[in-house]
Amino acid sequence: ACGDSPNGPGKCPSTVFLEQNEPNPFTNSTPIRFVAEASVDMGARIHISLKIHNMSGQTIAVLTHQDYAEQGQYQFQWNGTDKRGHKVASGIYLCVLTVCDRRVARSIAVVR
Repeated sequence: ACGDSPNGPGKCPSTVFLEQNEPNPFTNSTPIRFVAEASVDMGARIHISLKIHNMSGQTIAVLTHQDYAEQGQYQFQWNGTDKRGHKVASGIYLCVLTVCDRRVARSIAVVR
């Protein structure tokens, strides 16, 4: 069950998987792919948030933060910039996927 998810109890995908980005490290941009699937039709929208954090835990970029009608496979592109459109410095960042109350993270390396 999803507990206090905005989707209500039992309305979360049973599978949430965040793939490791490739290339990693990257210079200009990198695709970020993930899967949010259930074994049965949930019949409800699911809330998905995909954010990039620096190693201090600050959110520097938001790739998506909204409800989706479809479960399935998704892909977003991160161009290595922050919320203001500035290129981030070389370093390690965390890509954090949140689907309902499930959170998965992967490290992403940027090389300038």
